[in-house]
Amino acid sequence: RLMYTDYYAARNYYSDSLDLFLTSRRYMMQALSLKYENFETAMMSKSNIDLKIEDVPYLYWLSGSMAGSIQASQGDPEYLIDLSNIRWLLENAIILDPEWEKGSLYAAMMSVYINDLSGDKNSERKALEYFSLANSAAEGLNVSIYVTLAESFAVGKQDKSYFLELINSALAIDINKDKELKQANKLARLRAKWLLSRVEDLFYM
Repeated sequence: RLMYTDYYAARNYYSDSLDLFLTSRRYMMQALSLKYENFETAMMSKSNIDLKIEDVPYLYWLSGSMAGSIQASQGDPEYLIDLSNIRWLLENAIILDPEWEKGSLYAAMMSVYINDLSGDKNSERKALEYFSLANSAAEGLNVSIYVTLAESFAVGKQDKSYFLELINSALAIDINKDKELKQANKLARLRAKWLLSRVEDLFYM
């Protein structure tokens, strides 16, 4: 949000965030490489590796640190090369424990397909399918997936009515119903309200 009011101050936050995401990436990679000597090689070559269910949090947070690095660097090609690695990590995690953390893996895969640069014509359908899976796993109580779909999908398609439907659905969720999601839902709710205040800036018609 700061990018729209103070670009130079926001740039400093992006830089600090990138440093933290890269530190997280290094820690997660080190943890997995200590357990699986050839882990990074397997990831880069998209090879099979005998992962265990207890590895799921590491796979998720490694993918998250990579995605965060892409966002914090504002799409620097140095970090964009991790896009295929993110998908590989999440696909392996979903095989092990698809319902982990109330659909967090599904939600992450939704974002992967929303931002897919491969040219896959089925990316839109897959993103919506993962949204449905994530929503079901969270019993309709995850505000952030609605906000993400609204901001990254509906805005990109310039579908104002779908955007408003998603944002209104997000704001209608009772954030007190799930204590584990409450803090994340509070933040997502704030973003939903901010996005709603910028409708005229986000849509050309």
